[in-house]
Amino acid sequence: SSDVCSSDLKNVAGGMFSFGEITYTEAGTYTYTVVENNNDLGGVTYDNTVYTVTVTVTDDGNGNLIAAVAYSKDNPQI
Repeated sequence: SSDVCSSDLKNVAGGMFSFGEITYTEAGTYTYTVVENNNDLGGVTYDNTVYTVTVTVTDDGNGNLIAAVAYSKDNPQI
């Protein structure tokens, strides 16, 4: 099964964005898709790039969860 949720992120200068703090309670692979919403504002250039953020959470064997993050852009690794 696939869980789908939507959240608005705010970008800062340079186009950077942040999910904020996310707490994972179990090991697994979590995938997020990031796109810019086109609100048709005049004078704004929108970016149609699709970013994928993959978080792989593993248990280190001592009950600690470790998150590794990978980013890709329109499929090629960025």
